[in-house]
Amino acid sequence: MAGISRAIRACAATSQRTLAAASAVTLPKEAGVKPATVGRRGRGPEDGRRVQWAFLGCPGEILEGVTNIDLVINLKLREEVVVARCLGRRMCSQCGGNFNVASIDIEGENGGAPMHLPPLLPPPQCESKLITRADDTEEVVKNRLRVYHDLTEPVEGFYRARQKLLEFNIPGGIPESWRKLLEALNIEDSDNMRSAAA
Repeated sequence: MAGISRAIRACAATSQRTLAAASAVTLPKEAGVKPATVGRRGRGPEDGRRVQWAFLGCPGEILEGVTNIDLVINLKLREEVVVARCLGRRMCSQCGGNFNVASIDIEGENGGAPMHLPPLLPPPQCESKLITRADDTEEVVKNRLRVYHDLTEPVEGFYRARQKLLEFNIPGGIPESWRKLLEALNIEDSDNMRSAAA
């Protein structure tokens, strides 16, 4: 988790510098979205290749006119898992700690591996002080997902048409997902794998 957090912070800093340096962003009309902030992080392996990370969020962004994007990774998670995890979110009203009481154990789809995501339970001193966000209802979560899909589908289509979109189905928790993502990208990086599992 720490590795992903560092990567996202680095992406935000890079995108802010990139946007500040760009006088104008020209997007292809067929993209159907307006520019906003997107991040990337580069790392140059010994063989001279450059790996770029693009994080698309809600709303999705395209900065094709500002950066040279080689690959966009679309992290996909089954809707039932997203809903269960959102409905399982809890916060300690005293210390502010974030926890998740949802335990995910579902069968794999189409011969795929099953998914197991254990809960992130609070320590005993927080158990009686847990609160739930008022807007974490199934209806609200499903509406958020609908809006997210409506906003990101044009972005996905844009990069899919240019053969720059990697669809990555999240197989489980962070350690397993990070390892599988690095495998899908043909990246061997034990430091990144270790920091992501922390």
